[in-house]
Amino acid sequence: MSKAGPTKGEAGYTYAALLVLIFALALGATATTIPPSTTFQRNAEAELIHRGQSYARAIESYWRADPDNPEFPPTLEALLDDPRENGRRHIRRLLDPVIASEWRVIWADTGGVLGVSPASEKPSFRRSSFPEQMRVEDGAVTYAQWTFVFDPETQE
Repeated sequence: MSKAGPTKGEAGYTYAALLVLIFALALGATATTIPPSTTFQRNAEAELIHRGQSYARAIESYWRADPDNPEFPPTLEALLDDPRENGRRHIRRLLDPVIASEWRVIWADTGGVLGVSPASEKPSFRRSSFPEQMRVEDGAVTYAQWTFVFDPETQE
């Protein structure tokens, strides 16, 4: 009578083939996932852009608040409490730049705050597809090269 099952020398090949297949699938799955650090940095960049645009809009609001005598705010704090109009707020609160420790203020030639830029030399993931309110130098690779400004000559 013959036994059911593998004969001598055939045992274990199916198991080994299954292990190789599972390993290959796991390797393929890890190659297609995005690391959490990459996702975190992309989300931080999106938040940085949002906050920088908030400053650009606040500076525009300050500029347009007095159509007879438009001027740039003397400081970022003036966006919180417009000295020309008591109690007028152009931004709810001063926002930190998320990625950098602070903002670098960009001054207008005529005086006042023209915009802001993150004070960080860290390399950025995003290299293209920037919003219109941003000025980004060609070949910009760091956050310090991202600027958020209000330019009345291009906005009118």
